[in-house]
Amino acid sequence: MPSPLPTLKHPAVNTPTTASDAAAPAPKPLRHHHEAFCQYFVLYGNATTAAIEAGFAGKWARNQGYRLGRQPVIRARIAEVRSMLSRDFCLKPDVLLGKLEAVYQRPHENHQFHAAARAVEIQARIARQSWPAKTPDTEMTTFCALRESSFM
Repeated sequence: MPSPLPTLKHPAVNTPTTASDAAAPAPKPLRHHHEAFCQYFVLYGNATTAAIEAGFAGKWARNQGYRLGRQPVIRARIAEVRSMLSRDFCLKPDVLLGKLEAVYQRPHENHQFHAAARAVEIQARIARQSWPAKTPDTEMTTFCALRESSFM
């Protein structure tokens, strides 16, 4: 059984915003199985599989996954885990450039040069934004020149 995503601490869903709200009791944290379900749902994207991996009985996993997926607290936690992961992993320039490299390779191999050129253009924009301000533009030209030479 693969381990779930690292458990991310989450604030209470209904945090008090005013002094009158502060008297209200804080909502209970999610149960272990429910937290595991949220983590596995983000990992697999399937409620039944997430329920099985979280430890629910296989016979009832489909029903449990459906039931848990309809609960607002569970849905909020899943959205929170997704946003944390995207913030932590998807916005780094190196990760984005790596993803775009795969997008570039396939059209290049299939001689769809317009699509490959678009991927290179987007890579250049990301690289330009991630470079320090003191970096001369000659490095950008060298990067693009290397890409253009692969088209021939």
